[in-house]
Amino acid sequence: MHEVFFSIFPTWQEAPQSYMLLLILLVGGVAGFSSKRFYQALIFHPYEVFRGRRIHTLLTSALIHRNWKHLLINMVAVFVLSYDFSRLIIQEYKVINYLWILIPFILSSIVLMNLLMGYLNKSNFLYTSIGVSGLSYSLLGVCISYFPTETMGDIYLLKHILKMEYAYQYWIALLILFIILSFWRNSRINSKLHLFAYIYGSICAIVLHPYLFEELWLLLNSN
Repeated sequence: MHEVFFSIFPTWQEAPQSYMLLLILLVGGVAGFSSKRFYQALIFHPYEVFRGRRIHTLLTSALIHRNWKHLLINMVAVFVLSYDFSRLIIQEYKVINYLWILIPFILSSIVLMNLLMGYLNKSNFLYTSIGVSGLSYSLLGVCISYFPTETMGDIYLLKHILKMEYAYQYWIALLILFIILSFWRNSRINSKLHLFAYIYGSICAIVLHPYLFEELWLLLNSN
């Protein structure tokens, strides 16, 4: 069983940051489910924050989730994508201490997305926000756009029917999808935050790997 698990998932030595994030989210999520007082203390309420109160919730709201489904989806996304992003940093910069890049990215993704959505809803007393979706979608954006010319998996529908082979094509498709969803009126899904986070992650990919435009240009001109 042990060998089967680590043939699918990275070991602790390979991805300590991802396992730590997983543990933090799990503990925060369970604590939020167990204690209403803890949950209320961490929830992000822009109406208060933009009036100088509960500033800590810009970050702490990422630790609590609406339900188990919400928590588990974010845990899987953060675990997988944070591991992929760490591998990208090590590959690109040839460094071992990738935390100098990963930690600021994590914190900025959470806080900036809350600030942006908070600003848009600062006069709405009923608006609140929880969960680590801002980080999940930022990680998705940075991972999928970091190497735009990389070939993706052989998914028959996408590769042979829709002719989607490279990462930049998937990036465009997801961007269009997130834009459409951002206009979908569903109060339980913060689609605009997902869109902004995805774009933020993509911008970070450009900052960290500015040669991606050159790589994309060469690919497009070779076809």
